[in-house]
Amino acid sequence: MFRSLIKVSSFRSSKHLINSKSIKNFSHTFQIFNYNLIYRKNINHENLSKNISKRFYSVSTQGENLEGKIDKISDLEYNNISNEYLDNLAESLEDLNEEYEQVDAELSHGVLTLHLPPHGTYVINKQPPNKQIWLSSPVSGPKRYDLIEGKWITLRDGTALTDLLENEISSALNIEYKFKDLNN
Repeated sequence: MFRSLIKVSSFRSSKHLINSKSIKNFSHTFQIFNYNLIYRKNINHENLSKNISKRFYSVSTQGENLEGKIDKISDLEYNNISNEYLDNLAESLEDLNEEYEQVDAELSHGVLTLHLPPHGTYVINKQPPNKQIWLSSPVSGPKRYDLIEGKWITLRDGTALTDLLENEISSALNIEYKFKDLNN
């Protein structure tokens, strides 16, 4: 059982393509592992879900201690806050579309896609397991944002998601753009 898990894991890390058979084997192995963990070891489902929702890191990539820095919120609070942020962001971008036709934004199932010529396509999506919002930008690259003091901030350089988007939209449209009703 663990050989299959290690085999698929090392197969992925060597940057080879994974075929559908490997994915099925991995999925089956994970299901067996999950079954053994829950049923054979008599682990309480409630305790297991509590442990899974915790963060397993406490130091940033620069070595900064993160304990107590990231807002501690429940899964429900995360969903409410992130949904409200993405809804407001999408609404602001739709308003921007009225003035600049080249701006096109679509929010669907927690994924916001923004087409912003000449830069390209941005993808902003929720990551519920980590309680983060992830950004894929054609200009600044991929970033992960945590909720810190009520704002979506990246731990890498401390910038806010809203500020980064305002800067990149301003650059693309050659204007000074600020979101109006975006609190984060």
